[in-house]
Amino acid sequence: MILRTHQAEMQTACTDVLEGALIKQIIASVTPGGGKSKLPVILASLLIPQVADRIMWVVPRNPLKYQGEGEFTDPNFPTHIRMRATDGNERDPDRGTNGYITTYQAIGQTPEPHAAYCRKYRTILFLDEPHHIGEASSWETALRPMIDAAVLVVYASGTLARGDGQKIAFLGYAGEHVALFNTSSTRVIQYSRKQAIIDGSILPVYGKTIDGAAEWISAEGIHRQVDSIRRSGSDRSEALYTALRTEYAYQLLSACINDWENERKIYPDGKLLVVAPNIEYAENYHRFLARHYLSEIATSEDSTSAHKAIEGYKRGLFPVLVTVAMAYEGLSVPSISHIACLTQIRSVPWLEQCFARANRCAPGKTHGTIYGPADQMFLRAMQMIEEEQKPGLKDEDKKRVKSAIPIELVESVSAPKIEPLWSSVLGEQVELKPRDFTESEKERVLIENIRAIRADVLSRKRAGGIKSAENLFNLRIRQVADKKLEEMSTEELTKVWMILREKYA
Repeated sequence: MILRTHQAEMQTACTDVLEGALIKQIIASVTPGGGKSKLPVILASLLIPQVADRIMWVVPRNPLKYQGEGEFTDPNFPTHIRMRATDGNERDPDRGTNGYITTYQAIGQTPEPHAAYCRKYRTILFLDEPHHIGEASSWETALRPMIDAAVLVVYASGTLARGDGQKIAFLGYAGEHVALFNTSSTRVIQYSRKQAIIDGSILPVYGKTIDGAAEWISAEGIHRQVDSIRRSGSDRSEALYTALRTEYAYQLLSACINDWENERKIYPDGKLLVVAPNIEYAENYHRFLARHYLSEIATSEDSTSAHKAIEGYKRGLFPVLVTVAMAYEGLSVPSISHIACLTQIRSVPWLEQCFARANRCAPGKTHGTIYGPADQMFLRAMQMIEEEQKPGLKDEDKKRVKSAIPIELVESVSAPKIEPLWSSVLGEQVELKPRDFTESEKERVLIENIRAIRADVLSRKRAGGIKSAENLFNLRIRQVADKKLEEMSTEELTKVWMILREKYA
């Protein structure tokens, strides 16, 4: 298999360790989407058992545990190493495999079993997205004994910065930034957005921002208004908060949907991701979208319904997903072509991770598009990405990049205690103009969705249980209408689909 630049550099670092180099830590700064998750596979494959007995992979979110586990069974990247996804708080967390994957939260709750594991075995400690560990935090305290005991510590992140301005624990700094230079005990690996685009590892993303006006009642009871979110100055927090909770948000979402619909004429598999500020507004957007599209909501990474929604979205059961606080590390759906960013989170590292949901490569896809408000922090994050990727673009793609506009860095926006009144995009009103499905198209999509659920159900049954599972599946269909799917009305098919989704999805 052909390795990407940073993967080849990790392989070289492992070879150096095997030849006696006293490397104690590796810092891998890999642009989001660039293939960072293959690094633990390379490390474990080359260094176990010569240098290490086990590898422990620590991730910031539960879904990443299971994705990481799958990296060790990828037929395109064969390895003899096997790992388990676990909370780690078990008597035998690896159960005969070569290590385990757990979360920072699990270690923070009960750190001693993990530290004991690192002391018992020669352990490679792979800290994924370590920017989640702030200096002087409880997680730093919990991880310190593990780092001291590990034979090699790897810090790998797509964003080596924290949104709160705090320093990342355990890493040295040169001024305000993480020190990225080699020493006798430290090896640095960097994989920039430019290089990833040149390699074809990721696709470019482009921002489309829309300015707007807003009115609200301040916390002091004073009527306030701005004619431009972009030029709102000291009122930026209140203006953005108002815009994302009134008419402007739906107008921006409509503009994104219209652009997505046009893109689907060229890239039919393109999916839309809507990032909402909270559960209430996620449900509002879902109802708004339901008039024209099949969509689902994912609001909590630990909920069963969120996992089902994300899996259905990946498999193509519906083209739109509305999410709250989940559109960053761990959500990997390559066919996402458009993101409507309607959240008020304004940490540049978080926005960068959010935008990266659209930079994955998929057959027929050429780029990702991000829609968002024209506030300064959003523009700052988008400008940074476009400037970084521009040198790696082909000439025809460079035309998409707007000329850079100097924008000063502003702090993250918090939710103010105000009463939003009204907002609107500036200029021509944006209306949702999707093409409604024809009846034949509705029938086809619903039948395809029903058959996809059936295939998924039967694929999870052992040979002896397939027949009974199929009979039960067909019985649920007949309870709605005792006829073939091809003979049902749109209303009947919709009812069947909703019942099966509830029972099986």
